[in-house]
Amino acid sequence: MRDPLRWLLALVLLLLGAGAVPWAANEWAAFGARREAATLGAEHAAVGRAALDAGDPELAAHAFAAALDADPRRAEWRDALVDARVQQVLKFSGTLDVAEGARLQEALGAALVARAQPSAPLLVAYGKLLLARGDDPGARRQFQRALEADPKFAPAHHNLGVAFLRAGELAPAVDALDKALGLDAENATIQLALGQARFQQKNWEEATKLLERASKKLEEPTLFVTLGKALAEQGKQQEAVKAFERALSRQGDVPAVHGPLGGAYAALGRDMLAERHLKRAWEQSGDREAYIRLGRLYERRDQTEAALQVFGELAQIDDELSEPHLRIGLIAERHGDLKLAAGALQVAMERAARALEKDPNQEQTLMTARGKLEEVRKRLEDAQAAAPRKK
Repeated sequence: MRDPLRWLLALVLLLLGAGAVPWAANEWAAFGARREAATLGAEHAAVGRAALDAGDPELAAHAFAAALDADPRRAEWRDALVDARVQQVLKFSGTLDVAEGARLQEALGAALVARAQPSAPLLVAYGKLLLARGDDPGARRQFQRALEADPKFAPAHHNLGVAFLRAGELAPAVDALDKALGLDAENATIQLALGQARFQQKNWEEATKLLERASKKLEEPTLFVTLGKALAEQGKQQEAVKAFERALSRQGDVPAVHGPLGGAYAALGRDMLAERHLKRAWEQSGDREAYIRLGRLYERRDQTEAALQVFGELAQIDDELSEPHLRIGLIAERHGDLKLAAGALQVAMERAARALEKDPNQEQTLMTARGKLEEVRKRLEDAQAAAPRKK
């Protein structure tokens, strides 16, 4: 009786063992795969940490993303990936690719929602992405939140100032940028932004100082264009030319530089170079101020036909400009065509008066046109009074 039971028990154990072998093998294989993935993830994470220490957040973000692909369970790598993306956005100063910007905004937005108390760097990075996509009010809210989290975080003041500057709100822009520079005095990017704000305030000397400091570290063409304009406004035309030429040397051809460079050359009496750059500014970017300067150059050189062609073209394509009509009126008056002069000066005066509220510089055009028009009308009246006597 015992022998059949013993054999039956042995048979059951044998069958159970046969089924356990594949299961154990599968478990062992899965364990090995997890261990291999964890090792690979750790290697990528080590690269990410080294990249962050070396100041390369873009490489760090790629490394931590690869680490999470290998082992998605590691929450600390997920946090490190967010931090790397934050540093990537904070460091970036150019124009973001649309797809890349949307991807980063989605990732950092999710991190903002997940964290009960977002850090100031995370808030500023998210605000920068909003600003890049044109959501200025949303960006400002994030920068203000960042300042509430850390009032001494310089990038928050800096980016808030940039947002104000973009909106043309110069006083709060300068205030925010001053605070940023007070917290990070050697930051060339802040120096550049504050220099641009001071330039827009027409504080030429302060703008020049800030932009010259920034130029020791930055090579952006726009920096040298603004610096050249500030120098030209102070009458330092030779130094302005050097700044404009530095802009061209940094980036083959910069359309925005030709107009002011041509103006500086004209002020120095280097007419051939002035003509070349002013023409190029008009042809490349339709710079109307440069084209007006070209007309003045022709007028100064007594190239009356060329000057009238320039001013006549401008008068036809823009019915808001007052300067072309003023110049036509002055040229006509000098050449004795008083009726043409009176008509052109009248139009110049009317357009300058309409534009005066938005552009205070039109005051000079208005005064010149009004004074010359009175003079021309007096000459016309005198001519009409003298006509019967001549008969």
